[in-house]
Amino acid sequence: AVIDDTAPLSAKDTTTLQAITGSLAYYARAVDPTMLTATNHIASCQAKPTQRVRDQAIRLLRYARAYPANKVIFHKSKMDFIIQTDASYLSRSEARSVAGGIGYFGDADNPTKENGMVYALSSIIDVVVASAGEAEYGGGFINAQQGVNIRNIATAMGHVQKVTPLLSDNLFCIGLANDTLKQKRSKSIDMRFHWLRDRVRQGQFRMV
Repeated sequence: AVIDDTAPLSAKDTTTLQAITGSLAYYARAVDPTMLTATNHIASCQAKPTQRVRDQAIRLLRYARAYPANKVIFHKSKMDFIIQTDASYLSRSEARSVAGGIGYFGDADNPTKENGMVYALSSIIDVVVASAGEAEYGGGFINAQQGVNIRNIATAMGHVQKVTPLLSDNLFCIGLANDTLKQKRSKSIDMRFHWLRDRVRQGQFRMV
């Protein structure tokens, strides 16, 4: 994380910054997830914002002005719920990491064929993780918890769900969740994250 040593904002500018993030947060989640990471980062700094954070907010507003009509496009699919999960390690102040992900309906046998997202996530992991692998595992846990609710909603609407693919680019995360990697040197991982492994064992998710 970059150390921010720029001047703090005035009370008036702080209120303006908070209004900006409040206005863009829902739009970024519901319509344009390309703005979500930046919005989340600014929101995480809005309690004690600085000139650097103000410049980031201005840049985000310029991006919104340049792309005023982004859309989410949904295509016909088999209605299998699919999640892509990721994380960035130590990318926020005070050694914090960020979990990210998107969820969409498609074909569980061809999960990389994307569709319009039904949810997008960019959230600070609420514990300090000890490695990039733990950050990815925590990101998988956070996204899977979102996915359980959507699986239940889809099933209630008549779209019975297969095992939900959870796509990750981290072999440690995949191996730990799928029980193909021994836990010998991972006992320090936050116990909550192993909820993901339990749901994989139950057949709700598969890490790929």
